[in-house]
Parts: sequence; C-alpha cells; structure tokens
Amino acid sequence: MSTKIKNLFTFSFEMEIRFTLKSIGFIVILMVPVFWVASFDKHVLEPENINLSRIIDARNHLELDYLVVGNSYGYSSLYPPLFDSLEIDIYNYGTPGAGVLMYELMINDFLNCLGGKTSNVILTISPTIFSVGGDDWGANPYHRYLNCPQSSAKMLIEDLNLEKLLKATQSGFVRGLFYLRSNERSNHSEILNASEDYKGFYHRYDTFSTKYYQENKHLYQKYLDDNFKDRSRERLINILSSLKKRGINPIVIETPTNKLTDFFNEEFLSEYSNTLDEIERKGYKLVRNKLYLDSTYYRDIDHVNYFGASVFTANLINMLGLENLD
Repeated sequence: MSTKIKNLFTFSFEMEIRFTLKSIGFIVILMVPVFWVASFDKHVLEPENINLSRIIDARNHLELDYLVVGNSYGYSSLYPPLFDSLEIDIYNYGTPGAGVLMYELMINDFLNCLGGKTSNVILTISPTIFSVGGDDWGANPYHRYLNCPQSSAKMLIEDLNLEKLLKATQSGFVRGLFYLRSNERSNHSEILNASEDYKGFYHRYDTFSTKYYQENKHLYQKYLDDNFKDRSRERLINILSSLKKRGINPIVIETPTNKLTDFFNEEFLSEYSNTLDEIERKGYKLVRNKLYLDSTYYRDIDHVNYFGASVFTANLINMLGLENLD
C-alpha cells in the first residue's frame, strides 16, 4: 500500500472519529437541559396521588412489627386494622408496578434512609414481579419520589433498559416543567390529608364482573409471550439473604390475583412455581395462597377489593399463627 493511500485512509478514519465525537457531544449538550428539568419531577407533589402519600406517610411509621413491601397486590390485599386489633404494627410500603428491583429500593429507603425499624419484612410475590410488568420504572418512575430519591441513571445501571430511561426522562421533563412554571407548591400535609389510605392500604369496594373482564383483558395480553426474568429471581433471593443477615425475618406472601395466571404461558408459570419451591428449599418462610375467593371479593382482573382483603388478611393472620399471640 502506497504512502498516499495510507495517509488517505488515516485521514478518513480520523474524520469518522471526529464526526462521531462531535455527534455524541451534540447529543449530550441537547440532553443536559432535558435531564436537568426532569430532575425537578421529584418536587411535584400531587394531593390526589395516594401512591405518593403512601411513600411520605411511611415517615410516621418507623417502629414496626411488619413492613409490607410489594406492588399493588400488597397494599390492596393486606388490611392493617385486623393487625391493629392484635396490637401488631404493620405498614404497606408499596408502589404500582413494583418488581424485585423496586422492592430492594423500598426496603433500603425504609431501613437506611428513614432509619426505620421492623422485626419482619413481608414481600408479596406474584408472577408479575418477574415479568415485563414488573419494575417498569419508565412508566412508573416512583424511584424518583422515595424519601431518598433515586436517579433514573442508577435505575439504568441496574436494569440496562434505555427504553425505560427515555420514558422516565420524558415523564420527568413534563412534570419538571410544571414544577418550574407553577407558583403552587403542594406540601406533605396536604397529600396526607387528601388520602383515604390507612397505613398504606388501598380501599376499593368495586366488584369484578364479566363485562369488566371483556373490556380490560387486552391490557394483560403482553404477558402471553413473556419470558421469566431469572435476574429478578436471583435478586429476590439476595434480598431475603440480606434481610436475614440484618436480623430481620423475611416472609414471602403469595397474594390472590383472580384471573391473572390465565395470561401467562406454561413455561413462565413453571419457572414461577420453581421459584416458590426454591424459596422454601433455602429455608425462608413462604405462605402460598390457597384461599379461594369468588368474583365478589375482587375489584378487577387481578386485585381483591376491601372485602377480599379482609378475608385474605384474616386467613394470613391465621397462617402466621398471630391470633394466638398474647
């Protein structure tokens, strides 16, 4: 190869490198103000958002017997007044769409950020926490609203999903603009006063119907071809081990989910069943849901209503042997 051709090749390569670096720099410059504005979304406090009140109200419940960590199945299924009647302090600390990654963040938020204390941690388990529906932090960026907010960049490092990062940034940018432009600032007391929650419990009296099923079943079609997340299973086992090392008793509770499993394929459900077996095999407390509830105890395709929660909680208290405590 002649010197002229070599020089031409070197020049062309250097031009490509420069173009690539300039392109990256241009994108970074454009994204900096977007991420900056999006960082203000954690300040947007909506009085009508009971999911935010649940996070904030945890500050008032730092001495517990049981901390419940989970997604919507948890705070819809465990009814605190039944524990209160036994003088057992319990709090539902959960967020919509939470998966195992969010479980870990919520536990750390309560124990490390708030300095909370609890003898037991109940982790609710269901197929969704190992699915595409679990830890969708792009659509449900509640990591930004924890008592010690977590950045979407950290979530990206943990989850390696650029699509979720873009969703979270887009949502945060809109909310951040609202915060920067608005003269109104909601405070924590307004949020708590507007909420009908009791220790994180979500009161609903709706009743599931065939009509509701037909109108909403399309929302669950995404699970039909879903693959089980092995990484989430490994993370869950690590959480249980970590709690045990801290002297906290972990309890895994399977909640009633109505028609949910109809939407998962056999291979996925087999992996889910294997996970339950593994939890028991490793010596952790697992309460499988064997309680049958008819449609009147559910409010939708996969959540119990108030009546279902009352029955499930009473059964759980019995399964844990708590009604015999002095």
